[in-house]
Amino acid sequence: MLKIFLKNISIFILFSHSCSAFSLPEEEVAACWDAANRPPYTYSDAAEPNISKGFVIDLVEEVARRKKINLIIEGLPWNRCLDLTKKGVYQIILGATENRERKIDYHFSQTIF
Repeated sequence: MLKIFLKNISIFILFSHSCSAFSLPEEEVAACWDAANRPPYTYSDAAEPNISKGFVIDLVEEVARRKKINLIIEGLPWNRCLDLTKKGVYQIILGATENRERKIDYHFSQTIF
């Protein structure tokens, strides 16, 4: 199922297909993160509240650029991010840690740091 395939697609998987012979068709992927701000990983400035920033944001945007994926990133309240990803509105949750409960509904990548 597409929802399962895209849910929490990992940065590790995207990097593992970096061979130039492998090419994804241009697609759109939506990601969310905890808008409570976790600098330096994910945050937004008061001056630009709609602009996602941070190490994880930069890394995911670079992977998407290289793979020609149109990436939409939004900061949301944490529980809303989890819920909307579970419902298929978002395909990636940035900065989620693995636990038993989440493993039931989400796929996890290897850690990136």
